Amino acid sequence: MNKVLITFLLILSLFVSCNLYANNSTVRNVYAGTIGPDSNNEDGSTYYSSLGTTQWTRSAHPNPLFGSLTGFAISSQETYAITEPGLEADSGRIYLSTDRGMTWDNGVSIGVRGIFSIALDQNYIYVGLGNYQGTVCVKANDHTNNWNTKTCQTLPTSSISALTLSADDKTIYAGTQNDFVCKKANDGAKTPWDEKNCKLVFFSSNPDTQISSLAIDPRTNILYANIVDVSSPSKTNNVICTSKDEAVTWSCAALPAEIPDKRVFSNIVVNPANGNVFVGAHSGNICLSTNEAKTWACTPSLDGSPIFSLAVDNSGNYLYAGTLNNIFISQNAGQDWAFNTTIGEPVGALAVE
Repeated sequence: MNKVLITFLLILSLFVSCNLYANNSTVRNVYAGTIGPDSNNEDGSTYYSSLGTTQWTRSAHPNPLFGSLTGFAISSQETYAITEPGLEADSGRIYLSTDRGMTWDNGVSIGVRGIFSIALDQNYIYVGLGNYQGTVCVKANDHTNNWNTKTCQTLPTSSISALTLSADDKTIYAGTQNDFVCKKANDGAKTPWDEKNCKLVFFSSNPDTQISSLAIDPRTNILYANIVDVSSPSKTNNVICTSKDEAVTWSCAALPAEIPDKRVFSNIVVNPANGNVFVGAHSGNICLSTNEAKTWACTPSLDGSPIFSLAVDNSGNYLYAGTLNNIFISQNAGQDWAFNTTIGEPVGALAVE
């Protein structure tokens, strides 16, 4: 794979953000989205599998310009997928599946090149746009895929690369490509985003550093942010930061020195059962913190390629990791990892019902 494509995959994999809500079905699904173009020069695809199994099925897509998957969000009745433009598409799209990922609608464009993040609860759905202006759009969670740009609001920042909701669903957080985390009340478009509620997390608003992921501990409401320097030649300029006061102040730490490439392009996941935090390193290691991201212990590289995506189920027992071609699984809360399947494409997004 050429150097230009690798760089594109690294940057694109930053924009994976999803909030998960259990589906009412007894058998839970796992969703995987890939980054295009693949080896056959095709756009990204979505796949689904039953939790804990090795059988994956490629979804049916009526729109051939699916682009590259950047995230999923799951509600009780629907699954949403967001994309970056593909080979021919000129804008990212929001897709809706009402049959648990088997088929998808034609998607909705909001007129921007990429949709990099998504978060939802029972009342609202938010998406973060890659338009370099810091725009967040919101709609009612009304089981449709109807969007109105009149509900889009612009933050005083750069592109929105991450979104997440607080544990009590009262606050929506947005992470940007220039190291800010902004917050506002989770009331749809009623309350505007305000510059005074945007805080610089770690670096000095470096245009090459980005908040690639946000995650909440559902037990404690601790907020985690990953910040990566996409231009760092030393492969070390990456920190995982923790806030215990709703994004007002932060403490940050790097991955262990023995990790050859400390950049994290995967999303952060928090085990809802015990609060353990997981990230995937660019060198292929899965790193675990049991003390609120103060220190980390890492596995050997899973297959020698970057970790692009992670997901955890609501029990905390099952975790998934997506790499350049493969999916790996842990069935004991991240203690051990095993090969699950070969997708043959970079797995840029994962989600579990």
